[in-house]
Amino acid sequence: MPRKSDSSFEASKNFSVAATTKSLRRIDLLVVAGLVIVSGAFAIGFFYPDDLITGKDSYGIHHKLAIALQVIGVMLVPLIVGGYLLIRTGKLAWNRVLVAMLGVVAPLFVLYPFLAEIYVTYRNTNLRDNFHPYLQIAPPPFSLQETSSNTQPIRIVCLGGSTTGRTNTKGRQWTQMVEDKLRTLCPECNVEVYNQGVDWYTTLHSIINYTTNIRQYHPDIVVVMHGINDLMHNVDFGHLSSGAFRNDYGHYLGPLGDVIVSHGILGGLYGHFRMHWFAPSRQEIVVDKFPGAAPFRRNLETLFDMSQLDGAKFVILTEAYLYHPDLTPEEQRKLLMLKFEAHNATLGWNLKTAINGMREYDDLIRAVAKNRKANLVDLDAMIPRSLRYFLDDVHFTDESFDIVSENVSGTLLPLVRSIHKSGVNVTSLNVNH
Repeated sequence: MPRKSDSSFEASKNFSVAATTKSLRRIDLLVVAGLVIVSGAFAIGFFYPDDLITGKDSYGIHHKLAIALQVIGVMLVPLIVGGYLLIRTGKLAWNRVLVAMLGVVAPLFVLYPFLAEIYVTYRNTNLRDNFHPYLQIAPPPFSLQETSSNTQPIRIVCLGGSTTGRTNTKGRQWTQMVEDKLRTLCPECNVEVYNQGVDWYTTLHSIINYTTNIRQYHPDIVVVMHGINDLMHNVDFGHLSSGAFRNDYGHYLGPLGDVIVSHGILGGLYGHFRMHWFAPSRQEIVVDKFPGAAPFRRNLETLFDMSQLDGAKFVILTEAYLYHPDLTPEEQRKLLMLKFEAHNATLGWNLKTAINGMREYDDLIRAVAKNRKANLVDLDAMIPRSLRYFLDDVHFTDESFDIVSENVSGTLLPLVRSIHKSGVNVTSLNVNH
């Protein structure tokens, strides 16, 4: 027979359990259903990201981030519902949940000014370090090479954008490879090749750079390769444009876009969130008329005319590109400029437009070369359109570097030999100026 004290203990224990464990009511079931619907809808949103950065055209970190957000979104559903049930049944105190949430949110409010400063500094450091008030990005300093040769150097200057300025996997520019080839094939010619290619640069940048930084050094040969950066200025509806197309390119923000149109850390986070959550559909548009074609041709002719006035020979290159109608999924994933420059929130160029544009711009280059009797290196006809030769829309693999350097040096060699044979080059004519 149990003792009275034992009975009292059991009764007390049952009372304690009853007091700390609450039963669910009908209203709780409705709340749970609502939480499942809301959190489920929130999670589903991450399965509808922006097609420009995910899906069949996924690229790098954006694709990985999309998958991570989808997993997190799905996990939120049982987490939210389970948390509510634990609170309602008394197994988790709501005040502890509140304190935990405040413990996360309060430090963010305190740290926000510092995080915002770090965010702005991180985004703009490179631009500030290389900022130029007229060219946006400063060109590399033009300093003459030291030479021990008794003969006057034959100076070759290469103008262009990133396809001229960037390096291969060995850290070498194709212009350096050209210099090596010319020095090997004509060691007595004393050739110097200078690279003035800069990311984002267009024909207009090169005109300013040539006029203000290069002309005074009297190059003997000017080599020019432009195309896609000028083409992208036609996207006057895009997020890098401040308005309708201008013939002087004044509408295009380019690398200053993130500085001029700055949304801060919260705006940046929200923008990235909207790219991954129920992203608005974007209408692809086909464009076959480009207002920038006329100023592009004008600028090329201006570069030619200035070179001729200075006594320099002029070599112009078409710009090769990856775009073609039958891109493989892997090739689509590698596209950068078409995805990130040629669109806004609701509109975007399609692949056909990019093909039309590059074809027209390269045809303009060929026309300028023909009409002005300039030396042409038709890289577009020489480099096949595949990932064996391209890293993305236009940037070269090492194999393309070899093709470019081989063909450019092949075109330059007779010009260099002719200058050397004559014994009179622009440098020697202006050596005392």
